[in-house]
Amino acid sequence: MGEVNLSDAFNNGANPYYLHQSDNPGMILLTQPLGSDNYHSWRHAMMMALSTKNKLGFVDGSIPAPARILADRFNAWTRAND
Repeated sequence: MGEVNLSDAFNNGANPYYLHQSDNPGMILLTQPLGSDNYHSWRHAMMMALSTKNKLGFVDGSIPAPARILADRFNAWTRAND
C-alpha cells in the first residue's frame, strides 16, 4: 500500500486513518464466547467488519507501522490501530 495522506484522515471515510465517532474501544464485537465451534463464523464476521470500516490493513499488515521518528504518522497509525 502506498503512503497514506494524513491531511484528510479526519474528514475522509475512505482513509484508513479515519475514525468515526462510533469507532471506540468499548464497541462489542463478540456476542458469545469464541470457541473452536464458532471460529470460522467469527473470522468471517470480523473480516467483514474490519473491511467495512477500512481497518483490515492494520490487521493483515498491508498498512505497516511508520518509523517512530515520523511522530505525526506514527501517532496517527497507533491511534487508528488501537
